[in-house]
Amino acid sequence: MRVVLFFNETEGIDTDKHYIAWINANKNGYVLSIPKNYRTISKLFLSKTTRIHRVNCYLISKYSKFQQSSSFTGKKYFKICSTNQSDLTQKAIHITGLFMIEKCRCMN
Repeated sequence: MRVVLFFNETEGIDTDKHYIAWINANKNGYVLSIPKNYRTISKLFLSKTTRIHRVNCYLISKYSKFQQSSSFTGKKYFKICSTNQSDLTQKAIHITGLFMIEKCRCMN
């Protein structure tokens, strides 16, 4: 398995800065976005809110004028990143207990 990195601001670090640096350095990478409350929400809601993206997807890589700093990893979601889509998918299935992980439209 290739390196899989976790970015979650609840660890007390400015992880948005490290997350943005990782996606800028890994232009062919992938990002899994998972709700921070994944252990307590229904599997149905979890399956609708957990997504794999390409690093260049605007949903997980571009700040909008309405976002604050730390909005990628410090609010409702945390990110898991890898340069290998298959490894990331397997990690997502392991963490969430879902049978399948949805792909963002950026993956088409």
